[in-house]
Amino acid sequence: MVVHGEAPAEVPLPDLFDNGKVSPARAAEYLAAAFTNSRNTEILSVAAYGPENYNPGFGVRFHNGARAFNVIYHVARAGQGISGPAYQLPDTF
Repeated sequence: MVVHGEAPAEVPLPDLFDNGKVSPARAAEYLAAAFTNSRNTEILSVAAYGPENYNPGFGVRFHNGARAFNVIYHVARAGQGISGPAYQLPDTF
C-alpha cells in the first residue's frame, strides 16, 4: 500500500569525486543524499551505511513501513566492465 507523508528535509550533496576518483563509500553517501533530496513523499528517511558495515550502501525507509536495502556490490567507470567478483570492490573507481 502506498502511504504518503512529509518528504525528508533536503541535505547538501557530498563531494562525489576526490582527485577525479570515486570510492564506494562516497558513492553510497552521494546516492543517499540524492534519494533524500528527491522530494518523494513516500520516503520517510534515507541513510548511508557507516564504515562499521561490511559493504557500502544505503537504506531507505518508507512511510508505509517498507524498507529498501541498497548494497554496492560492483562498481565501474564509464565504458569499463564491472569491477570483479561481487563485493570485492576497489578502493576507488
